[in-house]
Amino acid sequence: MDKAAKLEALYLSTAWSDEWSAAKPAKPHDAVGRPVDPRSRNRFNEWLQWRAGKENRKALDRRRIYQLLTASDVRSYVNRGTYNSERSLRPWAWMLKAKYGERLPEVERIALEIANGKPVTESVARKALAQWKLEVLGGREAKKASLGITARSRRRKAESAFLDVILYDFNEARELIMWAADQLRARAVPAKDKESP
Repeated sequence: MDKAAKLEALYLSTAWSDEWSAAKPAKPHDAVGRPVDPRSRNRFNEWLQWRAGKENRKALDRRRIYQLLTASDVRSYVNRGTYNSERSLRPWAWMLKAKYGERLPEVERIALEIANGKPVTESVARKALAQWKLEVLGGREAKKASLGITARSRRRKAESAFLDVILYDFNEARELIMWAADQLRARAVPAKDKESP
């Protein structure tokens, strides 16, 4: 947990951002056209890789950096339990992705009951999350939240792929838009059906 806290403190400082902006200025927009945040986690990750190469040392794996930063985010919501490592908090990242971060103390309470005075392990964290989902959300709402996370991720990938199609073949992009419009029309629920119970 110390490594996650140190990484988070470094991320929150402005020193890395200033250094990386001088070495590699941020582009105004990403591949999809969204504005680039010069202090994003992705840029922080790039800076860490660059800095390690510059200092001739092995860098942390990109995925590991995200895991540690996410653990630090989760840790900011929970503070009563003892956690041996970032891995014990990893299952609760789902709560942040599903936009239930403010309810993490409820999951922590369940985990502490299951752990019975011992440090919370990854297994206990998973059990507590499953119990919370069942008690609070029920099966359908939990599945709906998970599908929402998946849908957001797939939409971002589709946006990127669509830009590639536009770059390579504009007519193909037009066909894709027409296909998407047909799919939306076919799945649209008429207004009167929405009102009925």
